[in-house]
Amino acid sequence: MISVTSDFLGTLASIIGAMMGMGYWSLVIRDIVSALFVFILTWIFCKWRPGLPRQSSEVNKLVKFGLNSVGFYIVNYFSNYMDKAIIGKKFGSEPLGFYSRAYYIAVTPSSFMSQSLFHVAVSTLSKLREDKKKFQAYYHNALSLISFVGMPFSAFIIILNKELVYISLGKKWAPTAGLFAILGISAGLYIIYQPNGGLHVSLGRSDRWFKWGILSAVVLVSGFLIGMLISIKAIAWAYTISIVILTIPSILYAGKPISIPFSLLAKAISKNTLAAIISGLVFWQIKYHFLDTISLIPRVIISFAIFAIIYLLILALFHRGIKPIYEYFLQIKSGLLGK
Repeated sequence: MISVTSDFLGTLASIIGAMMGMGYWSLVIRDIVSALFVFILTWIFCKWRPGLPRQSSEVNKLVKFGLNSVGFYIVNYFSNYMDKAIIGKKFGSEPLGFYSRAYYIAVTPSSFMSQSLFHVAVSTLSKLREDKKKFQAYYHNALSLISFVGMPFSAFIIILNKELVYISLGKKWAPTAGLFAILGISAGLYIIYQPNGGLHVSLGRSDRWFKWGILSAVVLVSGFLIGMLISIKAIAWAYTISIVILTIPSILYAGKPISIPFSLLAKAISKNTLAAIISGLVFWQIKYHFLDTISLIPRVIISFAIFAIIYLLILALFHRGIKPIYEYFLQIKSGLLGK
């Protein structure tokens, strides 16, 4: 709730800033206002207050854990914003605005879902780390659930990139659509990739999390620097390709202390991923031949309904029944990830 409220207020401040003619500074205001309200709301709702430190072995462990976690967040923050810095420096404020909006509408829903999973997963997995089988079963369940939502989400926004940009930003932001489609390819994987930190934290291995943050930053920034030599779209492709490259290794590395195998990952996401790809290809043809002449908002609504039906039917064929799909919806409704 804190994250959603802060993002909403930051976006509102950005819109007001843009209406007042503040240009690219309205994008800066969004991040500042969002961060400010995260601090204010956390201070209000969290009853813990810092006090004077006490020296002990347990405190030292907590300090090391915290420092490694902070180290990851610092490295991750700068690597995630390096693409915007490069675009602003190399191509100017207008292209930066197009890229920033494309990134925001492609990644923000994924980030919200992954962060929600992160907090739930850490709480539960921390209690299960002494029982490898239960730990792996829970994580498999979580991965399967988020791929059920994330993979079709990615396919849908790729196909309807123009329509979603026109609805959310307006037709004057048309150049954003191409960037949005490229970034949308990684949206589903990002939901799977981002919560890998939950494995590190629940296992008490923030040191490994920090190391992974450094490695992922090197991959991302290297891609951005190469893309900078070509075009803005190349930078968007660099981000997407980096997420594709990093996702599976990130989970295997995070799960190594508790022996999470590749087979668990493949079993959790393969059917949902394949169903999303096939559904996307089928729906793309339907949209091209029958839906593109319909007015904007009805087109999006009808498209969503048709795509969802195709996806669920294909998934039911893969599972040879609707029971797993029914269980997914029960888990989403309860918010307990199968607990």
